[in-house]
Parts: sequence; structure tokens; C-alpha cells
Amino acid sequence: MDEEELKKKVAELLGIYSPRIEVLKQRRAELIGQLQALRAELIEELHELRSEAVQLVSVLDREIEDLRTETPSRAKKKRRKISKRMPRGLLVPQEEYRLPILKTLIEMGGKGRSPDVLARVEEKMRDKLNEADYERTKGGGMRWKNRAAWVRYKLVDEGYLKKDSPRGIWEITNAGRALYQELKASE
Repeated sequence: MDEEELKKKVAELLGIYSPRIEVLKQRRAELIGQLQALRAELIEELHELRSEAVQLVSVLDREIEDLRTETPSRAKKKRRKISKRMPRGLLVPQEEYRLPILKTLIEMGGKGRSPDVLARVEEKMRDKLNEADYERTKGGGMRWKNRAAWVRYKLVDEGYLKKDSPRGIWEITNAGRALYQELKASE
């Protein structure tokens, strides 16, 4: 094969494979962009987790220090008084949270982060929640969020939400989807 034939063959191959190579280069660039976006998301989540961990360590350090410096007489003074319960009928019943929680999770594709789920549940229940539901508990959280968390716990216990979901993630099961259909039909 002489040099002229070799040049023709190379030109022929380039004509055949150049478009494919360009497609592969474009796909490679897209994948690199997606990987960089995922990397940025992971870094952001790691920073959030680190921040939460630092806060938890700080709280634990304060509690340990309080326990070290606490004298028996101070310990008696620090005991919490049992608060009076909210009178019956003032708060939205816990059963009322079940359908909005299940519906929200289905709308979110089956799972969602706790704050996102609670924000959507609040939107769905806005006409039911009242002033008493928006009061703060002794722990500082809103009563309705506390009640929604208890309903979530019960749904997990009953098998309607997954037990093994990562911390902070609410995830519906097939049984939960079936319960949603039952509750929706009985409305």
C-alpha cells in the first residue's frame, strides 16, 4: 500500500468515524457536567451534615458540662414540671394527618425529606390547622409538626412508611399507597 492509498484510507475512515467521535465527545462533556453537578450536591450535603454534627456535639458538650457541675440541690431545681396537656378538641386530631402525609409522599414520587414533606402537608392542611396547632411546644417546635411526626411514627410502625429509610427521609410503602386509596375512597 503506497502513501496515496494510505491517505485515501485514512480520509475514508475519518469520514465514517468522525461523526461518531463527535457524538461521543458531546456525550462525554454532558456526563462530565452531570458528575460535576452531583459532586457539588454531595459537597453541599456534606457541609450540611457537618454543620448538624457540630451543633449536636456542641449541645452534648453543654449537657455533659451541666452534668459535671450539677449539685444534688441544683438537680432538684432543674426538674421539669409536668405541663398541662392541651384541652381536647383544640388541636387537629392526629388521624387528620394520615391522608395528607400519604398523598404528599405519593406526589413527591414515593419519598421526600422531612422538611419538604411537612411544608406540603401544611399547605394541604392550612384550612384545618388553627391557632393552637401553631403554638410552640416546650421543646420549641410547632405542635402540628410534632403531631405530624407522631403520625409518621405510627405509619412506620403499621408498615405504611418504610422503617429503613435514611434519617430525615419519609418513604411510603406499597401498603401505604393502598391505605391512601382506601382513605381517599372513604372521604
